[in-house]
Amino acid sequence: MEVMIRVPKIDLDNMEGEILDNVRVEVEFRQVKFSYPSWPESIISEDFCLQIPAGKSVALVGGSGSGKSTVIALLQIFYELLGEEILLDGIVIDKLQLKWLRSQIGFRQRKCYEGRGC
Repeated sequence: MEVMIRVPKIDLDNMEGEILDNVRVEVEFRQVKFSYPSWPESIISEDFCLQIPAGKSVALVGGSGSGKSTVIALLQIFYELLGEEILLDGIVIDKLQLKWLRSQIGFRQRKCYEGRGC
């Protein structure tokens, strides 16, 4: 019941925040620390770092439960970080307008199976 009545701190309707006129789309995860709100005592990632240069494609590969979807959810600010930051073009994503940020992100999901290829 506690999880169901919890009010999220992330407000999708908040129209405050910066909107970038020119987006290069350079993404950096800087020593990210995270746990799910329903299990705050279980640290899912700690000191996670990832740099994605502008104009490059990146594949997140791993088994079920390895954190691929969580990385995307963190970038889209579906969860709050416990430590450090995620940057888009050198700006901390918390400073950006949430609706605008989410409108800038696209990804393609492709499932690959051993022996069948992608």
